[in-house]
Amino acid sequence: MILVQKLDMVRQYTSCNLFVKQIRSVLYPYSRLMYSNRRTKKELDYNCAHNNYVLKILNDKRIDYFKRYKIPESHANKLHLHREKYGSYKSLEDILEIQDMTKEILDAFIHSIINDKQYKNLQSFRRSIIFPSADIPREQISTVLGIYVGTNIVSWALLESKENILEWKYENFLEVPKSDYTFELFNLAWKLMLKIPMADAYVMDETNFNYTLLKSVKQVKVFLQREKLKAMILAFLSQKNLLQGTSMTNEDNEISSLTKNIYLLKYEKVVKLFNLHIGYEVISSGRVINKLLYKEDCINDEEKHPVGVYIQKDIMHSYNNEINYIKDQMNWSLLIALTFLQLGVLEKYGYEFV
Repeated sequence: MILVQKLDMVRQYTSCNLFVKQIRSVLYPYSRLMYSNRRTKKELDYNCAHNNYVLKILNDKRIDYFKRYKIPESHANKLHLHREKYGSYKSLEDILEIQDMTKEILDAFIHSIINDKQYKNLQSFRRSIIFPSADIPREQISTVLGIYVGTNIVSWALLESKENILEWKYENFLEVPKSDYTFELFNLAWKLMLKIPMADAYVMDETNFNYTLLKSVKQVKVFLQREKLKAMILAFLSQKNLLQGTSMTNEDNEISSLTKNIYLLKYEKVVKLFNLHIGYEVISSGRVINKLLYKEDCINDEEKHPVGVYIQKDIMHSYNNEINYIKDQMNWSLLIALTFLQLGVLEKYGYEFV
């Protein structure tokens, strides 16, 4: 009797379990299909940075540029025609409205853009900017000023977006500080603020404190002096922007010039871009500068380097009259400004810098 009851319970449990499994076998694939279709049509899983970069290409470039990436030629033509007919793409989901455009084709197209060398260079450059972290307002920048605090000079180079050098000068200061050097640096920073021209973007290098390279107390003092002078110069330039009424404001009229047009660029980024290192040693930048400078009258035997700049005869003459020790320090202000101009403003990510 007991055995019969147990067998009956097992039979009921088995029947119930099979019934549940049958329901699941029907409902689960259906629900998965419904979710898959809904996601395929409306959702694309890319982060904000990827979305913005791809949309910028779709809205700014032409058919030939689309064909650089992984997409059938017919679909590249449709991307352009859809934009011409309906206006700019607002989201990546808009692309799925194009006839015969599938999520698989779109994914392949987007991945080929993200994995492109130019995009990787863009991301690398953005990571090299320490402050601010926001996107650079390229349309609002027509002049870039690079500032470099060297061993015994402060140099600056003013570039315009048309790749011309408008000013390239320097100011001397003492290498070893005196006991009251803070006030002396304050006076120097004030004097520099009066001499340094206005610009839409100010760029300085950010140097990491490397204990392995600083081997004496004197070197530590010089490093701290330079960093203190940098901070003073940036503070005075921010105040100068405010007084001149050129600082950018937000919707609440709060002054935000410091976070909008002053940038710190990693020193190591400039060194790497222009291949100015052998092992851990930074080499002279003279060779690179000579390759990048072109007279404004374009009297050159060779074609202009893609990331080069034009320089007026009087500025070139003044530069050539300096001793090599001064020139090498002046070079860095130009390289800092040039790096920011070419990558941050003109977006020339696809070129070799040297």
